[in-house]
Amino acid sequence: MVFVTKAFSSKRSTDGGMAEYAKAHFSKMIPKPQSLSYVEAASVPLSALTAWQGLFDHAKLKAGQTLLVAGGTGPTAIWAIQIGKMVGARVIATAASEQSFKLLKSLGIDQVINYKEVKLESALASENVDVVFNAVGDEVTKQTLKVISEDGIIINIVDTTVGDLSKESVRDRFREPFFRKEEGRTVVFFIVDMNIQQLTEIGNLLDEGKLKAVIGAVYEFKDVVNAFRQGEAGHAHGKIVVKGPGL
Repeated sequence: MVFVTKAFSSKRSTDGGMAEYAKAHFSKMIPKPQSLSYVEAASVPLSALTAWQGLFDHAKLKAGQTLLVAGGTGPTAIWAIQIGKMVGARVIATAASEQSFKLLKSLGIDQVINYKEVKLESALASENVDVVFNAVGDEVTKQTLKVISEDGIIINIVDTTVGDLSKESVRDRFREPFFRKEEGRTVVFFIVDMNIQQLTEIGNLLDEGKLKAVIGAVYEFKDVVNAFRQGEAGHAHGKIVVKGPGL
């Protein structure tokens, strides 16, 4: 049985698919972390690598800096928060529900901003934000331009438009990150690349207990449509996983 994303009404998924079985080259695989179940392991590669590459390859995040994560309980944002705390950054995240606040507290977040009650500009008036990890979209990028430091960087992983770049131009250079200056700040949009070395390091950190997989929901393969529907609804609390046969 095979599902393709074009079969679903989706603004976020335009290419790709799901199958009961898939073939992969051994050079693109690593052993499953021993401490994780198969479902937990399935939640790791795409989201964790996106956060890793955004914060390290592009933002060069380091200890002592302040990281703002917009959309703090999303599947990739959760990894960004954990990575930020791991390297010694001060980590702030946005959220708007008690369930989200509880999850973020369990990750050791330094500050949570309820975006429904307060604007970023007023909540962060006394902060010097060095890096923004934007897992929400371009409208939030505009807001964060008001709070990030002059030499700060905004990593935008959601929209294929950065500033006035068109979606068509992004597709033409699908695997190359886009850097743009907005009001003197750097805004980046990028597509994650498979990186065995980075994924191996993430796996080791998981086994060492320095990172953890957070699952928001698990669906049987036959129920994949509802999995996509939950993903499209937003307000995630971790990764949505579709189980393969026999798991």
